[in-house]
Amino acid sequence: MGAALSSQIKKTDQVAVCFFGDGASNRGTFHEALNLASIWKLPVLFVNENNQYASTTPVSYAVSAQHVADRAKGYGIEGYTVDGNNVTEVYNAANYLVERAREGKGPALLECLTYRVKGHFVGDPERYRTREEVKKMIDERDPIKLYKNRLLDEGLANEAGISKLYDQAEQEIQAAIEFAEASPFPDPQEALDDLFSFSPMEFPEALQ
Repeated sequence: MGAALSSQIKKTDQVAVCFFGDGASNRGTFHEALNLASIWKLPVLFVNENNQYASTTPVSYAVSAQHVADRAKGYGIEGYTVDGNNVTEVYNAANYLVERAREGKGPALLECLTYRVKGHFVGDPERYRTREEVKKMIDERDPIKLYKNRLLDEGLANEAGISKLYDQAEQEIQAAIEFAEASPFPDPQEALDDLFSFSPMEFPEALQ
């Protein structure tokens, strides 16, 4: 919200993007943000990554509307639901809504339907769903596999080219891990830097 307001005031044509899960859409701050963004017509795109589970709670138990994006109507903004596992569909929708915000037409809510194949935390027993459900989603709805197959089917890439991309990605990941492990730990004295103000704020006399 702050970044979007800053862009609006400075007229930088930048658009803020906020990502959050389906569980977060039930928090008061979500509704407050949509309401204020709509009132001020802020250049912000709210992206809901609806992975079907808020921690251990299925989205059907916590969201009364058919889609999280339906909540946009209550705040007078655009709301769209797309297949979050379809790379092209997500790109096209996001591109349209970002450009729309950049043109001064206000915020929008984009819901991307996807799936969380891992537990919510390390050691999550995952008793709220079956292994068969998870396996089915991995086998049939993996966005990387789906996009790979599309590129191959449409002749936009070949197995050798895709294999090279996988190798490059693996090298970048390993380089990042090695850099992190070789880097020194930060100074413990910096832990509180920029967290608190240790001097009283100054206000004009008229506001005191």
